[in-house]
Parts: sequence; C-alpha cells; structure tokens
Amino acid sequence: MAQESARKASIEQRGLAVITTAGGLISLLVALSALLLGKNSAETLRWEARGLLIGAIAHFIVATSLGLGANAPRGYDALSLSDLDRIVAKHSGLAEKDEGAILIAREDVRQLKGARKLNNRKAIYVQRAIMAEVIGVGLVAAAVVFALIS
Repeated sequence: MAQESARKASIEQRGLAVITTAGGLISLLVALSALLLGKNSAETLRWEARGLLIGAIAHFIVATSLGLGANAPRGYDALSLSDLDRIVAKHSGLAEKDEGAILIAREDVRQLKGARKLNNRKAIYVQRAIMAEVIGVGLVAAAVVFALIS
C-alpha cells in the first residue's frame, strides 16, 4: 500500500507540473502574439496562424483541465477503526487469529486494488495532459512559421 501511496503522490506532482507548464506556455503565447501582432493584428496575422494559435490555447486549456483532474480528490478505501474493532472482536480466540489475519489480508488486497485502479486513472489523465501540451507547442510552432512566411 505504501508503494501505491508513493505512486499517487508522484502522479499528482506530475499533474501539478502540467498545470504549471501549461500556464507558462499560455503566458509565453500571449507575449509571442503581442510581439508578432503589434497594434494591427487583423492586418499582420493570417487566418491560418490565428487558427493554429487558437488551437494551441485550446490544447493548453485541455492540458490544464486534465492536470486538475489528476489532482482531484478521490475516495481511497481504507479499513475504518470500527471494521478493525469488529474483526478483532469476532476473531479474538486463539484458534481464530489466523482467520482474522486472513480477513485483514483480504481487505488489504481489496484496498490495494482500489488504489491501483484510481492511480491508473490519474496516470491516464497526466499522460493525456502531456500529449495535449505537446500538440499545443506544435501548433504554436506552426503558427510562428505561418506568421514568419506571410
């Protein structure tokens, strides 16, 4: 269970990193647009470049949303204190201690499966967020090329 907790922390840190970089890239895009466009944006930037920039912003927003999704609170199952008390009370006899240990082990496995499933879902969010950022950067690069050749 400690491994899954560490994995969860790692995935959530990556999600926060995606949010930070997407915000930085949007800021950079705004600065780049101001530099390329100047005061007369309608005359200096062709529709192709504008469309690519809009697509890039959309991808950065998607990346940020997915990063937030990876950090959204999820319900990780855990044995409650009352469950532990019930198991101990029910299996406190000397001969039944092994049965109690088996019940606790089964519950640990159930918790581990649930944590792994939630962490896998979070990891997919982070992977898709990174993919959206990469596509956004590619769109910005293409927009810059269109702006420079026009």
